[in-house]
Amino acid sequence: MKSKGLISAIVLLSFSIGICYQASRYPFGTVSKIGPGFFPFYLSIALAALSFIILIRAILRGAEEVSPSATGSITKEKALRVILVLIFSLLYTWAMGRLGFPIATFLFIVGVFKFVESYSWFLSILGAVSISLSSYLLFGVWLQCQFPKGWLGI
Repeated sequence: MKSKGLISAIVLLSFSIGICYQASRYPFGTVSKIGPGFFPFYLSIALAALSFIILIRAILRGAEEVSPSATGSITKEKALRVILVLIFSLLYTWAMGRLGFPIATFLFIVGVFKFVESYSWFLSILGAVSISLSSYLLFGVWLQCQFPKGWLGI
């Protein structure tokens, strides 16, 4: 497990350094008008910090014994969940242009919550309403991002 943690940390750290370098080549902008390099740069810094934490934990953990359930073995259920998320993601990108952002996001979240995470219908719908509505209000209304409009015009 120690080598898996070390390898993961090194790969993530390398990845974050590459992203940080590429993002630094774009303008950062100002606080009132954020440039294209702002978010990738700071997200890569966050990724570097998290990968550094993984690296430290892997070094400090040493050769501890890991329980068999924590080894990350692939089961049919886990594989099915990954496939379902991939299918829902593809359907989401297809539906975004036809149904618009809020409706496509609502359907995507309901699908993931109900069929991947097995929440009840009530919690799935409640979570989907809250996530799609808050995302639309945050990005569409407050930050004035432009989303694809569906046949309803929203």
